Amino acid sequence: MTSHKPIIALANYYQFFKGEKKQQSCVKSRLLLWVKSGEGEITVNRVRHTLSAGDIYWLPWNKSLTYQAALDNPFCVGAIHLIPHHDTNIEPQFSVAHTENDALSNAKWRTDKILEGLEGVLYKTYANDSALIYLAEHIVKSFRQNGPNENSCRTAAALLLNELNIFFNNRDDNNKTYSEKSTTLEPIIKFIENHINEPLSLKRLVRFSGKSSATLCRLFKAEFSTSPVNVILDMKINMAKQLLTNQRLSVAEIGIKIGIDDPYYFSKLFKKRTGKSPREYRNTLTKI
Repeated sequence: MTSHKPIIALANYYQFFKGEKKQQSCVKSRLLLWVKSGEGEITVNRVRHTLSAGDIYWLPWNKSLTYQAALDNPFCVGAIHLIPHHDTNIEPQFSVAHTENDALSNAKWRTDKILEGLEGVLYKTYANDSALIYLAEHIVKSFRQNGPNENSCRTAAALLLNELNIFFNNRDDNNKTYSEKSTTLEPIIKFIENHINEPLSLKRLVRFSGKSSATLCRLFKAEFSTSPVNVILDMKINMAKQLLTNQRLSVAEIGIKIGIDDPYYFSKLFKKRTGKSPREYRNTLTKI
């Protein structure tokens, strides 16, 4: 009786040299890719993404993929190739087809399958202590040090898919918007949302709410673990991300839309809070 289970086919680290470019026309795997250090770009099915340390991507089956390392600070990446549907009666080969001419490109015993919640190109930033990164690092180190083993690679694949679902699809409290988390401060959060295109300050929140600055700071600290000013800036930056993604406005125009008239200050603030400049952030979605 034929049965199919996922398996890890390849896992490794790769340190790019300055300006190095690698092109792969047809990669037959689901790929988890994370940036351990440095910077660069990947182009996935003709869509370019700018990467830096702390970025993590989950990439689809049968993709064209180009890596382009930065000239001054080339990235080091971790990569895990997963085969979602591998015949358990066929001895696995721990390799991945990267072009149509590769021997494994049309292997009928190793194919893709629909993975609910894990389709398309998925992207997030990660913390080094996240369960997904801990597992991913363990898989690579085991693959490199001990060599691939069928049982361990099938077990690791199942564990990895579970962690991917948790990481990309579960919205824990830290990922909720301020309005979703807010109860006591809901009117103030709504006020910030409605006036996001204006200069906002703690004094203005005090005037609106009728509460003292000390009381507001205490309430924000209790509910959001941060200050009112940080919440204002977070909400402005989140709005800027939406505008960069969905509208073709200049950086200066987007700054004005969120109440920051100085484009230099807006760019500096955006990069400080996201790790990317507004233009770099927009480039992650730029088609070529």
